Amino acid sequence: MTRSAGTSSERGSRRRLANLLLPETDRRDVAPASSGLRRLRETWGRRRAEIWLGTRFEVRSEHLWFGVSRADRALLRGVPGEMMLALHDVTAVETEPGVVTGIVAVHHERGVLRFRCWRADRVAAEVAAAARATR
Repeated sequence: MTRSAGTSSERGSRRRLANLLLPETDRRDVAPASSGLRRLRETWGRRRAEIWLGTRFEVRSEHLWFGVSRADRALLRGVPGEMMLALHDVTAVETEPGVVTGIVAVHHERGVLRFRCWRADRVAAEVAAAARATR
């Protein structure tokens, strides 16, 4: 995922609200412990390590664009105003269950990008179609 301070003029879909899982904070990347209380403690710690950023997102012709909310930029120093993932790097797109909203998991060459949004199934299909169109 690339991070950029500039704004692109290209347009794809309309902008929608989402919560983006900040890279390097995903609890799924940590192997679970083997026993009872230790597993519970580690799972709680991993869940607390997740940081979901409030964003707007848009599927553009060449990339998936996320604009981070001003509130999250003010609270979390060093978070850029926008983030992008090149669609030609996308290898697979799937949905995961979530509470209230679904989660779109975008697999790419360097890992997995996850974000929560309304109508996750439709968004995942849109991202997958846009990624196929860039090949």
